[in-house]
This record gives sequence, structure tokens and C-alpha cells, in this order.
Amino acid sequence: TQITVNPNPITIISNLGSTYCEGDAFIVVTTSPPGGTLSGPGIDNFVFNPSDAGPGIHTITYDVTNVYGCSDNTQTNVTVNASPTVSISLPDNEFCIDDDAENLEGNPSGGIFEGTGVLNNKFIPVNAGPGMHEITYTYIDANGCSGVGTMFVEVSEPLQLEITGQNLICFGENTGQASVTTTGGVPPYSYQWDDPALSTSSTISDLSSGLYNLTVTDAWGCDETSS
Repeated sequence: TQITVNPNPITIISNLGSTYCEGDAFIVVTTSPPGGTLSGPGIDNFVFNPSDAGPGIHTITYDVTNVYGCSDNTQTNVTVNASPTVSISLPDNEFCIDDDAENLEGNPSGGIFEGTGVLNNKFIPVNAGPGMHEITYTYIDANGCSGVGTMFVEVSEPLQLEITGQNLICFGENTGQASVTTTGGVPPYSYQWDDPALSTSSTISDLSSGLYNLTVTDAWGCDETSS
């Protein structure tokens, strides 16, 4: 009697690393011999996606049955480290163009801030210029995994004041008038003149001869003074 003993397949998973970060790109897994089934957390067909697997230790299995009906499998453990939770903050997210620089705060500490108007871990409104700006904070932990925090800040357009006046009709009479047209900033505007009545409107009248100063303040507290 002749007995034939057929060989078992020798299964191999050859290019799957032992450690990944949750945010790493997917990996097309190489296996041998072909024709088997790859299974485990984060596996879709022969693609391993760390974010789908999630943090933890995962067992990946490759099963093969050859033409003789003989089977084998191999397993490998993959550790997925969680991406760090990162946040970024400023005391405010609305700035006047001439506001002082503000310290940026990132958590956990030790990361890198980037964005228009960012210098030495500070946000400088005049460097950023008017408009909406994105600031990012990137932190890399002890496992080499990175997390990114993002916030948006807005810098207002500078206030522009154009003051026009009406001269006195006759010397010694209080018939002068002054009016301001305001652009930029964030309406509505408030007005403060230094005339005797301390007027708070855009137009003042019944003025005597002299120099009058006006401060305009917008809805964000940005101000500009002109005469």
C-alpha cells in the first residue's frame, strides 16, 4: 500500500510591522502563498488600516488551504498606539489690527504652532493682517504619534475716519459743524467727541472756532482717533 503525505502550506505575513500610530496610512499586506484569507481588526481584504483597527493590541491571521486540502495559518500581533488628543487656545479669537501679540497655548505642551501671524509661540495681529486665519498646533508624543489642533482667528480691517467740517459763517458765532464717515472695523460704531457737549453722534454742530478730536470705537472694541 502506498500512502501519499501531502505538504501543508507554509503561511507567511511578510510586511506588517509590529507597531503603528492610529493616524498612520493604510498598509497593503503581503502574504504567502497566495489564495488565502487575511483577517483581524482593521483588515479589509488585504489592507490593514490602523485607524479602523483602533488603539490596542490586535491579532492578524492569515489562513491558507492548498490544492491538496491541507491548511495552515500564521498569526502576528500588531500594536496601534492612540493619536494624542491636542488642543490649542487663545484668550480671544477676534482681534483688532493693532492689538498686542497674544501667547498661544497648546496642550500637551512641547508642540509646534504654525499659521499666518504666528511667531515664537505668539499670534501677532498686525503680522497676520485683516481676515480669517487658521492656526495649527502639532504635537508628537513619546510613541512618535502626532496629533493636530486647529483654531481660526479673525483680524478686523483697520478703522478709517474721514472728517469733514463746515466753517463758521461769522467770526464769534457758534455755527461750525463737523461730520465723520467711518469705514473698516466691525459696525456698529460708537462716537465720542471732545466738544463742550461731549457729543456721541457722527455729526456735531453749533461749534465755535477750534480743534475737535473724535474717537470711534467699533463692535469689537477697536478704536481710532482723528481731528
